[in-house]
Amino acid sequence: MKIKQLFSLLGIALLLMAVFGFSILKNKQRIQFQTQIQFTAPTLFLDDSIVNKLLTQKWDVESLKTKDSLDLNMLENYLETIPFVERAEVYLLPSGTLGLLCTERTPLFKIASNTSSYVDRFGVKFPYVENSSLRLPVFEGMPSEEQLDEIVQLVEGLNEDGFMSKEVTQISLENNQKDYQLRLKTFDFKVILGGSDQLEEKIKKLKVFCAYQKVQDSLTGYPSINLKFKNQVVALRP
Repeated sequence: MKIKQLFSLLGIALLLMAVFGFSILKNKQRIQFQTQIQFTAPTLFLDDSIVNKLLTQKWDVESLKTKDSLDLNMLENYLETIPFVERAEVYLLPSGTLGLLCTERTPLFKIASNTSSYVDRFGVKFPYVENSSLRLPVFEGMPSEEQLDEIVQLVEGLNEDGFMSKEVTQISLENNQKDYQLRLKTFDFKVILGGSDQLEEKIKKLKVFCAYQKVQDSLTGYPSINLKFKNQVVALRP
């Protein structure tokens, strides 16, 4: 009888040890709900707490509780659906901490319409959030997808010139959506740019006109100037 009890107790002990060992193993596999978040550049819209909250929400939805069930590609794809995220790289550190390298979308210009938005260098629109540190040209209206690609190229071309990158405050399409028009920061006249072609030449003509206006009183008072014509600037009186 005592031998049977001894074997019974021994069996229970072995069972408890097995359960305990299995529990330790699973706990080691569990993700530490800690993250190491890095950004590839200073951010305007995101921070560690926002990204961490988004990740935690995804863990809850997918019940991702162990390393074995963690799909890093799925998390990356999920993060890249967030409007302000351009690219995300997710990885596990040896400690079990979840690492994230995040690239935030950089706004190139703002679209001012019924629902304002930013546009990045890829032509991707994302929500407008007020940020006093941003100085972006504003496009007035709602461009089509085809126009959006052209506007991106136009703004990038304007930004390549130091003078234009600081001066252009507003862009619009007039004359049945054929002519681009610009507004400048320190000059009152409207700039009729025409198409986005021959941009470098048009910028040179505009800069010459602006330089002359600063020293010639006779060149002031023009409500608009037209850069559409080759080798000349047409200044229009009211």
